[in-house]
Amino acid sequence: KPYLHWQGGDVFSVFDAEGRPPSRIECPGTTAERFACFAAKAKERTNETSAALAVMTPDGALLQATTTEPGQAVPTTSETLFPLLSVTKMFTAATAVLLAQEGVLDLQRPIATYLPELGADSELGRVTLHQLMTHTAGLVDDPAHPLCQGPGGGALSNATLRAHVGARPGTVFLYSNLGYALVGLIIERTTSRPFEQVVRERVLV
Repeated sequence: KPYLHWQGGDVFSVFDAEGRPPSRIECPGTTAERFACFAAKAKERTNETSAALAVMTPDGALLQATTTEPGQAVPTTSETLFPLLSVTKMFTAATAVLLAQEGVLDLQRPIATYLPELGADSELGRVTLHQLMTHTAGLVDDPAHPLCQGPGGGALSNATLRAHVGARPGTVFLYSNLGYALVGLIIERTTSRPFEQVVRERVLV
């Protein structure tokens, strides 16, 4: 099912015309009270889905909760391991911004500057790093072919082959895993080092 819906004119939404985004969870009180309230309401919404929630308060206290129902076959605890998935995007973006501050990258330059195989005159080649990182490059990910599957697995070099511009860059928000794979590839190209090493040294360590 398409995940970018035309609403008329040049207006698009990630929700269909009849659909509505979930309402915001409002919780008053102290940080601890708001966290407990949010966890309880989130549990009501997720039904049988298991999740773990955690917040670090300004004074260093760790608040934790799960949405696991009693007797659930696979309970979630604070020790449950989850795939990082899109959490890695913030590390990728932080690395790119650090490199930009050092003058290694320019977030506003066309990405063909760093990936010449895209062609400077192509629509994809004219996309900027800033657009990739803010999901406004107009890239359309193929839901039938996840980035980490198929020949070559999740090799960053495959991103240039899979990337497809489906909306004019800079006009709509369209979430894209491929966009961040391209950012990772550019980080590799400009530093001449594996992406994982650069992120580890610049951000994690």
